[in-house]
Parts: sequence; structure tokens; C-alpha cells
Amino acid sequence: MAAAAAALGGDLLARDFGRARLASATLRDVKLDQDLQSQALIVRHLTLHSPYPVLTEESGWLGATPDADAPYWVVDPLDGSFNYLYGIPLCCVAVALCRGMTPLAGCVLDFLRGESLTGGPGLPLRRNGQVLEARPAGSGILATGVPSGGDPRGTALGAALQHWRKLRLLGSAALSLAWVARGRMDAYHEDGIRWWDVAAGLALVGAAGGSFQLRRSHWTNIAAPTRQPAGTTALPRPEDPLHVSAWAAGVAQQE
Repeated sequence: MAAAAAALGGDLLARDFGRARLASATLRDVKLDQDLQSQALIVRHLTLHSPYPVLTEESGWLGATPDADAPYWVVDPLDGSFNYLYGIPLCCVAVALCRGMTPLAGCVLDFLRGESLTGGPGLPLRRNGQVLEARPAGSGILATGVPSGGDPRGTALGAALQHWRKLRLLGSAALSLAWVARGRMDAYHEDGIRWWDVAAGLALVGAAGGSFQLRRSHWTNIAAPTRQPAGTTALPRPEDPLHVSAWAAGVAQQE
């Protein structure tokens, strides 16, 4: 169902690529008409065919907030809106089924390349419906980014080069994680990212035999980033900014 829903948004976004319409903008983030249009198509499909509530990037919770052990959908109707606005072909649609902070299954649709990746922990990783063979890791590439709600100084980037051969900032967390799952990159790390950006991609990493860790980020205000006091240990919620790391199968855990 995640793949079918994502395809509805992806078809619209592929047709409109190069004709993005800006709805609103801040210094480090944009919202496009296509974000809302894609979301409407995806949410309509999910709510017609499923009883579960939906958490969306653009509208928050649609339906009752679920209990901790109840399933719900997470939708990012266009991950990489900034790229999409400027014609940079690194963007995707991400849809995941989750329980608590555990992704059960997900789809990341790279609609410009026609690549739909699906899977979840205990499920095979598939590309356009076909099971993918495991690709050995070893590129030494870390995917990362500086999200609009994260540390605007990007101070972690230099430190990461001590442990990794190369850094790649695609501008799309979901696409970055999908490429980790495929073995194109070895790991992903980002602080201040949101659950809708990563839930589907983390499901794919799990399907590929990889691992991930997440905790609540210290960066709490997405409009004007502010840092919480050190030692804050509250468990993350789907609405919280997150500190997320993920590793391809066979890659030692480090940031």
C-alpha cells in the first residue's frame, strides 16, 4: 500500500518537475504547492484503504494520535523540496508504516529515476517489485546533511571526515537512506532531522540487514534552532526533531 500511495504523489511530481510553484519560504526551508498536492493524493489513498492515522510533514497528525503500540502512517510527500524547486534531480516521496518509533515497512520513490524501493525489517528489499541481492558495503561514504531545524554551523561535518573517506549531502534524507540500503553509501548521520524524513528510509535499511539508532535531538526549534541543555534524555516521539544514524549491513557503527 505504501508503494501505491507513493506512486500517486510521484506521478504528479514527475509531471511538474521544472515547474515548481513556491507557496512559502524561510531562510533555510521552502514549501511548494506540489508538496500539498502530493500529500493530498497520498493521504486520500491511505485513508481510503487503511484504518490507521497519518502523520504528515505538511499537516501534522490526520486522525487521532495513536497509542504507543498502534500502527500509523508517516508521509513525506516531497523530500528534497529545495532541490525540486531549483531543478536538482535529487528528491523523492517517502511513505512508511510505523509503530511507536519503529518503522515496520516503507517505500522511497525516486520518481525522476523510476526507482521504487520497498521493504522493512523481516521483509526483503525490493526495487520496482523485484527482490534485490545484497550489495557489499565498503565505499567509505557517509551521507549527511544540515537540516533546517539542526545546527546551522554544520560543525559535525569536519569531524566526520576523520572517520569516513567521503561525505555526501544529497539534500534528501529519505533518498540518502535508500542509497545506504542499496549499498551505494555506507552510512547516514543527521541531527535535527524529522521522523517523516527518515522513517521510510530506515525501514529500507532494516530490510537490507543494516542497523540504525535514533534519539531526541538537542535542536528543538525548527524555525529558529535552539539547543536543549546537555543531559536531556527524554525518549523521542514522532513529532520531535531527531538525531539519527544508520549503517549498511556489515558496517561498524560509528558517526
